[in-house]
Amino acid sequence: MEILASKNIPLQYDDEDLKEDIETLEKLL
Repeated sequence: MEILASKNIPLQYDDEDLKEDIETLEKLL
C-alpha cells in the first residue's frame, strides 16, 4: 500500500484491481 500511496495512485480500487496492480508492480521490481 505504501508503494501505491507514494506514487499518488488513488486507493479506490476494488480488491481484484488492487491485486492485479500489485502483481504488475512486483513484475516491475
